[in-house]
Amino acid sequence: MELIYIYRVADKCDLLDRILSKCKAYDHRILIFCPMKSTMTVLEDYFNYREVRVLRLIIENSVEENIFAAARYKLNIDEKVIQAGKFDQCSTDAERRQILEAIYYSCIHEDRI
Repeated sequence: MELIYIYRVADKCDLLDRILSKCKAYDHRILIFCPMKSTMTVLEDYFNYREVRVLRLIIENSVEENIFAAARYKLNIDEKVIQAGKFDQCSTDAERRQILEAIYYSCIHEDRI
């Protein structure tokens, strides 16, 4: 997709394009908060195309990083609960215990690091 058509992708972008042209005409400043880094990159490209000076303030933990951290945490819970439980009829108690001990010791090792 060409950059010239990016503002027509969504109604919000079209509205932003209209507001931006009016603000530029009267030499106003605009502050936009965008918690997603990837979205801000797209907006920055758009503003550069429209010849608008952009100053980005990047926070320490973005929303994307928080989402990835939550996903890693959920996968860790999946490993400990579902996979360790071996909810099938074929696993023996010894196999379940061996898996649980391996997970337990790996968690202790991660805490020390």
